[in-house]
Amino acid sequence: MHTTTKEMSSTKVIPKECFMILAGRNATEDNSVLSGHNNDLQGNNAALLELLPHTSQADENIILPSGLSIPQVSETLKCLILKTWRGYAEGDAVAINEYQVAITGGVDLGHDRNEIVKEKDPLVSRGVSGAVRYIALQQSSTAKECVKRIGDYYTTYGISYPCGVGVADTKESWYIEAGGGHSWVAVRVPDDCYMVQANGYRIGIIEPEDSDNYLCSPDLFDFCGMNGLWNYKDGAFHFAKVFGGQMTKEPRLEFFNSRRVWGAIRLLNPSLQCDPNGKDFPLFIKPENKLTVNKVMSVLRDHYGGTQFDAFPEKGCFGKDRPICVPSCVHSDVIELREWLPAEIGAILWGSLSSPGTSPYVPFYFGIKNFPVSYGEGNSYFDNRSAFWRYRALSTLALLDFSRFAPGILSTWEKEESRVFNIRDRIEKVAKHCFEVDASMAIDILTAFSYSIATRFYDRGAELAAELQTQIAESIHRVFSQPELNW
Repeated sequence: MHTTTKEMSSTKVIPKECFMILAGRNATEDNSVLSGHNNDLQGNNAALLELLPHTSQADENIILPSGLSIPQVSETLKCLILKTWRGYAEGDAVAINEYQVAITGGVDLGHDRNEIVKEKDPLVSRGVSGAVRYIALQQSSTAKECVKRIGDYYTTYGISYPCGVGVADTKESWYIEAGGGHSWVAVRVPDDCYMVQANGYRIGIIEPEDSDNYLCSPDLFDFCGMNGLWNYKDGAFHFAKVFGGQMTKEPRLEFFNSRRVWGAIRLLNPSLQCDPNGKDFPLFIKPENKLTVNKVMSVLRDHYGGTQFDAFPEKGCFGKDRPICVPSCVHSDVIELREWLPAEIGAILWGSLSSPGTSPYVPFYFGIKNFPVSYGEGNSYFDNRSAFWRYRALSTLALLDFSRFAPGILSTWEKEESRVFNIRDRIEKVAKHCFEVDASMAIDILTAFSYSIATRFYDRGAELAAELQTQIAESIHRVFSQPELNW
Protein backbone atom coordinates (compact mmCIF):
# COMPACT_ATOMS: atom_id res chain seq x y z
CA MET A 1 0.00 0.00 0.00
CA HIS A 2 1.37 3.41 -0.99
CA THR A 3 1.89 6.07 1.66
CA THR A 4 1.37 9.71 0.86
CA THR A 5 3.70 12.63 1.40
CA LYS A 6 2.97 16.03 2.90
CA GLU A 7 3.32 18.73 0.29
CA MET A 8 4.92 22.11 0.78
CA SER A 9 2.51 24.96 0.29
CA SER A 10 3.42 27.25 -2.60
CA THR A 11 2.89 30.21 -0.29
CA LYS A 12 5.99 29.26 1.71
CA VAL A 13 8.63 29.74 -0.94
CA ILE A 14 9.18 31.50 -4.25
CA PRO A 15 10.07 28.66 -6.62
CA LYS A 16 13.33 28.42 -8.55
CA GLU A 17 12.10 26.68 -11.64
CA CYS A 18 12.88 25.64 -15.22
CA PHE A 19 11.87 26.31 -18.81
CA MET A 20 11.49 24.05 -21.84
CA ILE A 21 10.74 24.22 -25.56
CA LEU A 22 9.90 21.28 -27.83
CA ALA A 23 9.66 21.45 -31.63
CA GLY A 24 8.36 18.94 -34.19
CA ARG A 25 10.49 18.05 -37.20
CA ASN A 26 8.39 20.05 -39.68
CA ALA A 27 8.69 23.14 -37.48
CA THR A 28 12.48 23.25 -37.94
CA GLU A 29 14.55 24.51 -40.84
CA ASP A 30 16.32 21.20 -41.58
CA ASN A 31 13.62 18.78 -40.33
CA SER A 32 15.58 17.87 -37.24
CA VAL A 33 13.71 17.47 -33.97
CA LEU A 34 14.82 20.26 -31.62
CA SER A 35 14.36 20.95 -27.94
CA GLY A 36 15.75 23.41 -25.42
CA HIS A 37 15.84 23.57 -21.64
CA ASN A 38 17.03 25.86 -18.84
CA ASN A 39 17.62 24.13 -15.51
CA ASP A 40 17.18 26.81 -12.86
CA LEU A 41 18.33 25.83 -9.40
CA GLN A 42 20.40 27.45 -6.68
CA GLY A 43 23.35 28.88 -8.58
CA ASN A 44 25.99 26.80 -6.79
CA ASN A 45 24.77 23.40 -8.03
CA ALA A 46 27.57 22.61 -10.48
CA ALA A 47 26.62 21.10 -13.84
CA LEU A 48 28.71 18.42 -15.51
CA LEU A 49 28.68 15.78 -18.21
CA GLU A 50 28.57 12.01 -17.90
CA LEU A 51 28.75 9.12 -20.36
CA LEU A 52 26.87 5.97 -19.35
CA PRO A 53 28.02 2.89 -21.31
CA HIS A 54 25.79 0.24 -22.84
CA THR A 55 25.69 -2.44 -20.17
CA SER A 56 24.29 -5.84 -19.28
CA GLN A 57 22.85 -5.92 -15.80
CA ALA A 58 22.95 -8.88 -13.41
CA ASP A 59 19.41 -8.91 -11.99
CA GLU A 60 19.97 -5.67 -10.12
CA ASN A 61 17.43 -3.47 -8.40
CA ILE A 62 17.49 0.32 -8.56
CA ILE A 63 17.01 2.25 -5.34
CA LEU A 64 15.35 5.61 -6.04
CA PRO A 65 15.84 8.74 -3.89
CA SER A 66 12.39 8.06 -2.41
CA GLY A 67 13.67 4.71 -1.11
CA LEU A 68 11.61 2.72 -3.61
CA SER A 69 13.35 -0.33 -5.09
CA ILE A 70 12.43 -1.30 -8.66
CA PRO A 71 13.94 -4.01 -10.91
CA GLN A 72 16.49 -3.04 -13.56
CA VAL A 73 16.25 -4.55 -17.03
CA SER A 74 18.89 -7.00 -18.24
CA GLU A 75 20.39 -4.55 -20.74
CA THR A 76 20.66 -0.76 -20.63
CA LEU A 77 21.49 1.67 -23.43
CA LYS A 78 24.41 4.06 -23.67
CA CYS A 79 23.53 7.64 -22.66
CA LEU A 80 25.13 11.07 -22.85
CA ILE A 81 23.96 13.12 -19.87
CA LEU A 82 24.19 16.75 -18.75
CA LYS A 83 23.36 16.76 -15.05
CA THR A 84 24.05 18.49 -11.74
CA TRP A 85 26.74 17.25 -9.36
CA ARG A 86 24.05 15.54 -7.27
CA GLY A 87 23.50 13.08 -10.13
CA TYR A 88 20.86 12.51 -12.78
CA ALA A 89 18.73 10.53 -10.31
CA GLU A 90 17.71 13.87 -8.81
CA GLY A 91 15.90 14.62 -12.05
CA ASP A 92 17.82 17.79 -12.94
CA ALA A 93 19.35 16.46 -16.15
CA VAL A 94 18.92 16.02 -19.89
CA ALA A 95 20.13 12.96 -21.77
CA ILE A 96 20.33 11.20 -25.15
CA ASN A 97 20.54 7.45 -25.78
CA GLU A 98 21.97 5.42 -28.64
CA TYR A 99 18.65 5.39 -30.56
CA GLN A 100 18.55 9.21 -30.57
CA VAL A 101 15.84 9.20 -27.92
CA ALA A 102 16.23 12.09 -25.51
CA ILE A 103 14.92 13.30 -22.19
CA THR A 104 14.76 16.93 -23.17
CA GLY A 105 14.15 18.39 -19.74
CA GLY A 106 11.79 18.53 -16.81
CA VAL A 107 9.81 21.21 -15.01
CA ASP A 108 8.56 21.16 -11.43
CA LEU A 109 4.76 21.40 -11.28
CA GLY A 110 4.41 21.06 -7.53
CA HIS A 111 3.76 24.75 -6.86
CA ASP A 112 0.94 24.85 -9.42
CA ARG A 113 -0.97 21.81 -8.09
CA ASN A 114 -4.21 23.09 -6.65
CA GLU A 115 -5.30 22.47 -3.07
CA ILE A 116 -8.19 20.16 -3.98
CA VAL A 117 -5.87 17.85 -5.92
CA LYS A 118 -3.38 17.78 -3.05
CA GLU A 119 -6.18 16.42 -0.88
CA LYS A 120 -7.83 14.07 -3.37
CA ASP A 121 -4.76 12.77 -5.23
CA PRO A 122 -1.86 13.17 -2.79
CA LEU A 123 1.70 12.35 -3.76
CA VAL A 124 3.13 8.96 -2.83
CA SER A 125 6.15 9.34 -0.55
CA ARG A 126 7.76 6.09 -1.73
CA GLY A 127 6.66 6.47 -5.32
CA VAL A 128 8.82 7.21 -8.35
CA SER A 129 10.64 10.53 -8.65
CA GLY A 130 12.40 12.38 -11.46
CA ALA A 131 14.94 9.55 -11.68
CA VAL A 132 12.47 7.24 -13.36
CA ARG A 133 12.65 9.13 -16.65
CA TYR A 134 16.33 8.15 -17.07
CA ILE A 135 15.60 4.54 -16.18
CA ALA A 136 12.97 4.57 -18.93
CA LEU A 137 15.42 6.23 -21.35
CA GLN A 138 17.98 3.47 -20.86
CA GLN A 139 15.35 0.96 -22.03
CA SER A 140 13.65 2.77 -24.95
CA SER A 141 14.18 2.87 -28.71
CA THR A 142 11.51 5.53 -29.41
CA ALA A 143 10.15 8.60 -27.65
CA LYS A 144 6.65 7.10 -27.38
CA GLU A 145 8.03 3.91 -25.85
CA CYS A 146 9.92 6.02 -23.30
CA VAL A 147 6.77 7.97 -22.41
CA LYS A 148 4.81 4.74 -22.01
CA ARG A 149 7.49 3.36 -19.69
CA ILE A 150 7.45 6.53 -17.58
CA GLY A 151 3.65 6.31 -17.41
CA ASP A 152 3.78 2.63 -16.47
CA TYR A 153 6.18 3.42 -13.62
CA TYR A 154 3.82 6.18 -12.46
CA THR A 155 0.84 3.82 -12.53
CA THR A 156 2.61 0.88 -10.89
CA TYR A 157 4.42 2.67 -8.07
CA GLY A 158 2.71 6.04 -7.64
CA ILE A 159 4.27 9.49 -8.07
CA SER A 160 6.37 11.25 -5.43
CA TYR A 161 7.34 14.27 -7.56
CA PRO A 162 4.84 16.12 -9.79
CA CYS A 163 6.61 17.28 -12.93
CA GLY A 164 6.40 17.81 -16.65
CA VAL A 165 8.89 15.91 -18.85
CA GLY A 166 9.84 16.32 -22.50
CA VAL A 167 10.81 13.25 -24.53
CA ALA A 168 11.89 13.28 -28.18
CA ASP A 169 13.40 11.15 -30.94
CA THR A 170 14.23 11.81 -34.59
CA LYS A 171 10.56 11.60 -35.62
CA GLU A 172 8.51 13.18 -32.85
CA SER A 173 8.31 14.97 -29.49
CA TRP A 174 6.13 14.09 -26.52
CA TYR A 175 5.33 15.88 -23.29
CA ILE A 176 4.07 14.12 -20.13
CA GLU A 177 2.61 15.75 -16.99
CA ALA A 178 2.07 14.17 -13.58
CA GLY A 179 -1.09 15.54 -12.04
CA GLY A 180 -0.97 13.83 -8.68
CA GLY A 181 0.15 10.69 -6.93
CA HIS A 182 -1.74 8.48 -9.39
CA SER A 183 -2.69 10.64 -12.38
CA TRP A 184 -0.76 11.51 -15.52
CA VAL A 185 -1.27 12.42 -19.17
CA ALA A 186 0.99 12.78 -22.22
CA VAL A 187 0.55 14.54 -25.57
CA ARG A 188 2.44 14.39 -28.85
CA VAL A 189 3.69 17.71 -30.23
CA PRO A 190 2.35 18.15 -33.80
CA ASP A 191 5.15 17.87 -36.37
CA ASP A 192 4.67 21.43 -37.63
CA CYS A 193 4.44 23.06 -34.18
CA TYR A 194 6.43 23.92 -31.09
CA MET A 195 5.37 24.14 -27.47
CA VAL A 196 6.87 26.08 -24.57
CA GLN A 197 6.59 25.25 -20.91
CA ALA A 198 7.50 27.02 -17.71
CA ASN A 199 6.13 25.58 -14.45
CA GLY A 200 2.37 25.59 -14.75
CA TYR A 201 0.13 22.81 -15.98
CA ARG A 202 -0.29 23.16 -19.75
CA ILE A 203 -2.06 20.10 -21.16
CA GLY A 204 -5.71 20.84 -21.85
CA ILE A 205 -8.44 18.71 -23.40
CA ILE A 206 -7.30 15.16 -24.15
CA GLU A 207 -8.65 12.40 -26.36
CA PRO A 208 -7.52 9.04 -24.88
CA GLU A 209 -9.01 7.10 -27.78
CA ASP A 210 -6.48 8.82 -30.07
CA SER A 211 -3.50 6.80 -28.86
CA ASP A 212 -1.28 8.18 -31.62
CA ASN A 213 -1.34 11.57 -29.92
CA TYR A 214 -2.46 11.03 -26.32
CA LEU A 215 -1.62 8.69 -23.46
CA CYS A 216 -2.88 8.78 -19.88
CA SER A 217 -3.19 6.85 -16.64
CA PRO A 218 -5.63 3.95 -17.17
CA ASP A 219 -8.32 5.14 -14.75
CA LEU A 220 -7.83 8.89 -15.13
CA PHE A 221 -11.46 9.86 -15.86
CA ASP A 222 -12.98 7.43 -13.39
CA PHE A 223 -10.53 8.46 -10.66
CA CYS A 224 -11.22 12.17 -11.16
CA GLY A 225 -14.97 11.58 -11.29
CA MET A 226 -15.07 9.44 -8.14
CA ASN A 227 -12.96 11.93 -6.19
CA GLY A 228 -14.92 15.03 -7.19
CA LEU A 229 -12.14 16.51 -9.34
CA TRP A 230 -14.26 16.52 -12.49
CA ASN A 231 -17.84 15.89 -13.53
CA TYR A 232 -18.66 14.98 -17.13
CA LYS A 233 -21.68 17.27 -16.90
CA ASP A 234 -19.29 20.20 -16.57
CA GLY A 235 -17.94 19.65 -20.07
CA ALA A 236 -14.74 18.32 -21.63
CA PHE A 237 -12.01 17.07 -19.32
CA HIS A 238 -9.24 19.73 -19.20
CA PHE A 239 -6.19 18.34 -17.43
CA ALA A 240 -4.58 21.69 -16.55
CA LYS A 241 -7.80 23.08 -15.09
CA VAL A 242 -8.44 19.94 -13.06
CA PHE A 243 -4.95 19.66 -11.56
CA GLY A 244 -3.33 23.10 -11.76
CA GLY A 245 -3.95 26.82 -11.43
CA GLN A 246 -2.63 27.37 -7.91
CA MET A 247 0.14 29.82 -8.81
CA THR A 248 -2.12 32.22 -10.68
CA LYS A 249 -4.10 32.71 -7.46
CA GLU A 250 -1.09 34.27 -5.70
CA PRO A 251 -0.41 37.92 -6.64
CA ARG A 252 3.37 37.63 -6.48
CA LEU A 253 3.36 34.50 -8.71
CA GLU A 254 0.45 35.43 -10.97
CA PHE A 255 2.62 35.76 -14.10
CA PHE A 256 5.55 33.64 -12.94
CA ASN A 257 4.86 30.99 -15.60
CA SER A 258 2.68 32.65 -18.21
CA ARG A 259 5.06 35.58 -18.72
CA ARG A 260 7.83 33.18 -19.74
CA VAL A 261 5.50 31.42 -22.18
CA TRP A 262 4.60 34.80 -23.61
CA GLY A 263 8.31 35.69 -23.80
CA ALA A 264 9.05 32.76 -26.08
CA ILE A 265 5.97 33.24 -28.28
CA ARG A 266 6.79 36.92 -28.79
CA LEU A 267 10.17 35.88 -30.26
CA LEU A 268 8.93 32.98 -32.40
CA ASN A 269 5.57 34.45 -33.47
CA PRO A 270 5.83 38.23 -33.12
CA SER A 271 2.87 38.90 -35.42
CA LEU A 272 0.52 37.23 -32.93
CA GLN A 273 1.14 40.17 -30.59
CA CYS A 274 0.17 38.09 -27.58
CA ASP A 275 -0.83 39.93 -24.43
CA PRO A 276 2.02 39.75 -21.88
CA ASN A 277 -0.64 39.76 -19.16
CA GLY A 278 -2.40 36.78 -20.68
CA LYS A 279 -2.52 33.50 -18.76
CA ASP A 280 -3.91 31.02 -21.26
CA PHE A 281 -1.73 30.57 -24.34
CA PRO A 282 -2.08 27.83 -26.98
CA LEU A 283 -0.19 24.67 -26.15
CA PHE A 284 1.00 24.19 -29.74
CA ILE A 285 1.90 26.95 -32.20
CA LYS A 286 3.23 26.94 -35.77
CA PRO A 287 6.32 29.20 -35.84
CA GLU A 288 6.36 32.13 -38.23
CA ASN A 289 9.82 31.07 -39.39
CA LYS A 290 11.24 27.57 -39.08
CA LEU A 291 13.27 27.01 -35.94
CA THR A 292 17.03 26.52 -35.85
CA VAL A 293 19.50 25.66 -33.11
CA ASN A 294 20.50 29.33 -33.00
CA LYS A 295 16.91 30.46 -32.64
CA VAL A 296 16.24 28.10 -29.75
CA MET A 297 19.42 29.36 -28.07
CA SER A 298 18.18 32.94 -28.40
CA VAL A 299 14.90 31.99 -26.69
CA LEU A 300 16.77 30.32 -23.82
CA ARG A 301 18.87 33.49 -23.41
CA ASP A 302 15.94 35.87 -23.36
CA HIS A 303 15.41 38.27 -20.45
CA TYR A 304 12.70 40.39 -22.15
CA GLY A 305 15.23 42.93 -23.41
CA GLY A 306 13.63 45.83 -25.22
CA THR A 307 10.33 45.44 -23.38
CA GLN A 308 8.86 47.00 -20.26
CA PHE A 309 9.55 43.70 -18.49
CA ASP A 310 13.32 43.73 -19.04
CA ALA A 311 14.83 41.79 -16.13
CA PHE A 312 18.02 43.87 -16.26
CA PRO A 313 17.05 47.48 -17.02
CA GLU A 314 19.80 50.04 -17.34
CA LYS A 315 18.40 51.98 -14.43
CA GLY A 316 18.21 49.75 -11.40
CA CYS A 317 19.74 46.39 -10.73
CA PHE A 318 16.85 44.07 -11.53
CA GLY A 319 13.38 44.25 -12.98
CA LYS A 320 10.51 42.72 -11.06
CA ASP A 321 9.62 40.06 -13.64
CA ARG A 322 11.34 36.69 -13.75
CA PRO A 323 12.66 36.08 -17.28
CA ILE A 324 13.36 32.88 -19.23
CA CYS A 325 17.09 33.28 -18.65
CA VAL A 326 18.17 33.84 -15.05
CA PRO A 327 21.70 34.11 -13.60
CA SER A 328 21.03 31.21 -11.22
CA CYS A 329 20.51 28.77 -14.12
CA VAL A 330 22.94 25.88 -13.61
CA HIS A 331 22.79 24.40 -17.09
CA SER A 332 21.08 25.02 -20.39
CA ASP A 333 20.94 22.94 -23.54
CA VAL A 334 19.64 22.55 -27.06
CA ILE A 335 19.23 18.94 -28.17
CA GLU A 336 19.41 18.28 -31.90
CA LEU A 337 18.19 14.91 -33.28
CA ARG A 338 18.60 14.06 -36.99
CA GLU A 339 17.09 10.95 -38.55
CA TRP A 340 19.28 10.96 -41.68
CA LEU A 341 22.52 10.55 -39.70
CA PRO A 342 23.75 7.79 -37.41
CA ALA A 343 23.23 8.60 -33.74
CA GLU A 344 26.95 9.17 -33.19
CA ILE A 345 26.80 12.15 -35.58
CA GLY A 346 23.13 13.09 -35.72
CA ALA A 347 22.49 13.57 -32.01
CA ILE A 348 24.08 16.65 -30.46
CA LEU A 349 23.72 18.02 -26.95
CA TRP A 350 24.61 21.70 -27.16
CA GLY A 351 25.43 22.20 -23.49
CA SER A 352 25.86 25.45 -21.60
CA LEU A 353 27.25 25.01 -18.12
CA SER A 354 25.91 27.82 -15.91
CA SER A 355 23.54 30.49 -17.21
CA PRO A 356 23.35 30.79 -21.02
CA GLY A 357 23.17 34.57 -20.72
CA THR A 358 26.88 34.59 -19.92
CA SER A 359 28.01 31.08 -20.92
CA PRO A 360 28.61 29.39 -24.29
CA TYR A 361 26.89 26.41 -25.88
CA VAL A 362 29.38 23.61 -26.56
CA PRO A 363 28.43 20.87 -29.10
CA PHE A 364 28.80 17.43 -27.53
CA TYR A 365 28.12 14.77 -30.16
CA PHE A 366 26.57 11.56 -28.91
CA GLY A 367 29.44 9.58 -30.39
CA ILE A 368 32.24 11.27 -28.43
CA LYS A 369 34.52 9.02 -26.40
CA ASN A 370 35.35 11.64 -23.80
CA PHE A 371 35.40 15.35 -22.99
CA PRO A 372 37.79 17.64 -21.08
CA VAL A 373 38.13 16.66 -17.43
CA SER A 374 36.99 20.14 -16.38
CA TYR A 375 33.53 19.45 -17.85
CA GLY A 376 33.08 16.50 -15.51
CA GLU A 377 34.26 18.29 -12.34
CA GLY A 378 32.44 20.36 -9.72
CA ASN A 379 30.05 20.31 -6.80
CA SER A 380 28.40 22.97 -4.62
CA TYR A 381 31.68 24.65 -3.63
CA PHE A 382 33.86 26.78 -5.89
CA ASP A 383 36.47 24.74 -7.78
CA ASN A 384 38.81 26.44 -10.24
CA ARG A 385 39.31 23.12 -12.07
CA SER A 386 35.62 23.00 -12.99
CA ALA A 387 34.25 24.34 -16.28
CA PHE A 388 30.96 25.09 -14.56
CA TRP A 389 32.63 27.25 -11.94
CA ARG A 390 34.68 29.05 -14.57
CA TYR A 391 31.51 30.02 -16.42
CA ARG A 392 29.68 30.69 -13.16
CA ALA A 393 32.39 33.25 -12.29
CA LEU A 394 31.46 35.21 -15.42
CA SER A 395 27.80 35.25 -14.44
CA THR A 396 28.64 36.38 -10.92
CA LEU A 397 30.95 39.17 -12.08
CA ALA A 398 28.44 40.36 -14.68
CA LEU A 399 25.80 40.84 -11.98
CA LEU A 400 27.80 43.74 -10.56
CA ASP A 401 26.47 45.74 -13.53
CA PHE A 402 24.57 43.36 -15.77
CA SER A 403 23.33 45.82 -18.36
CA ARG A 404 26.91 47.00 -18.84
CA PHE A 405 28.93 43.77 -18.65
CA ALA A 406 26.65 40.97 -19.87
CA PRO A 407 26.12 42.15 -23.48
CA GLY A 408 29.85 42.08 -24.15
CA ILE A 409 30.23 38.60 -22.69
CA LEU A 410 27.30 37.26 -24.68
CA SER A 411 28.53 38.92 -27.88
CA THR A 412 31.86 37.15 -27.46
CA TRP A 413 30.19 33.76 -27.06
CA GLU A 414 27.87 34.29 -30.00
CA LYS A 415 30.87 35.06 -32.22
CA GLU A 416 32.61 31.92 -30.97
CA GLU A 417 29.48 29.84 -31.56
CA SER A 418 29.15 31.30 -35.06
CA ARG A 419 32.60 29.96 -35.88
CA VAL A 420 31.46 26.52 -34.75
CA PHE A 421 28.34 26.64 -36.93
CA ASN A 422 30.44 27.72 -39.91
CA ILE A 423 32.73 24.71 -39.67
CA ARG A 424 30.56 21.93 -38.31
CA ASP A 425 28.96 20.93 -41.65
CA ARG A 426 32.42 20.19 -43.05
CA ILE A 427 33.40 18.22 -39.95
CA GLU A 428 30.20 16.21 -40.07
CA LYS A 429 30.61 15.52 -43.80
CA VAL A 430 34.06 14.05 -43.17
CA ALA A 431 32.83 12.12 -40.13
CA LYS A 432 29.89 10.66 -42.09
CA HIS A 433 32.20 9.51 -44.89
CA CYS A 434 34.57 7.94 -42.38
CA PHE A 435 31.70 6.32 -40.51
CA GLU A 436 30.75 4.35 -43.60
CA VAL A 437 34.28 2.97 -43.79
CA ASP A 438 35.55 2.98 -40.21
CA ALA A 439 33.18 4.06 -37.44
CA SER A 440 35.97 4.38 -34.89
CA MET A 441 37.73 6.95 -37.08
CA ALA A 442 34.53 9.02 -37.32
CA ILE A 443 34.14 8.92 -33.54
CA ASP A 444 37.75 10.10 -33.12
CA ILE A 445 37.02 13.06 -35.42
CA LEU A 446 33.89 14.06 -33.52
CA THR A 447 35.62 13.62 -30.17
CA ALA A 448 38.52 15.82 -31.25
CA PHE A 449 36.13 18.47 -32.61
CA SER A 450 33.98 18.66 -29.45
CA TYR A 451 37.03 18.46 -27.20
CA SER A 452 38.82 21.31 -28.98
CA ILE A 453 35.76 23.59 -28.82
CA ALA A 454 35.16 22.82 -25.16
CA THR A 455 38.81 23.54 -24.38
CA ARG A 456 38.86 26.75 -26.40
CA PHE A 457 35.72 28.04 -24.68
CA TYR A 458 37.09 27.06 -21.28
CA ASP A 459 40.27 29.05 -21.91
CA ARG A 460 38.33 31.97 -23.37
CA GLY A 461 36.19 32.02 -20.23
CA ALA A 462 39.29 32.65 -18.11
CA GLU A 463 40.33 35.48 -20.42
CA LEU A 464 36.90 37.10 -20.22
CA ALA A 465 36.88 36.84 -16.44
CA ALA A 466 40.29 38.53 -16.29
CA GLU A 467 39.12 41.32 -18.60
CA LEU A 468 36.02 41.80 -16.49
CA GLN A 469 37.97 41.89 -13.24
CA THR A 470 40.15 44.62 -14.75
CA GLN A 471 37.13 46.67 -15.84
CA ILE A 472 35.57 46.36 -12.40
CA ALA A 473 38.80 47.40 -10.68
CA GLU A 474 39.09 50.44 -12.93
CA SER A 475 35.46 51.36 -12.24
CA ILE A 476 36.03 51.18 -8.48
CA HIS A 477 39.06 53.44 -8.81
CA ARG A 478 37.04 56.02 -10.76
CA VAL A 479 34.27 55.97 -8.16
CA PHE A 480 36.63 56.67 -5.28
CA SER A 481 38.57 59.30 -7.25
CA GLN A 482 35.64 61.69 -7.41
CA PRO A 483 36.59 65.23 -6.35
CA GLU A 484 33.77 65.41 -3.81
CA LEU A 485 35.24 62.44 -1.93
CA ASN A 486 38.04 63.21 0.50
CA TRP A 487 39.38 59.67 0.57
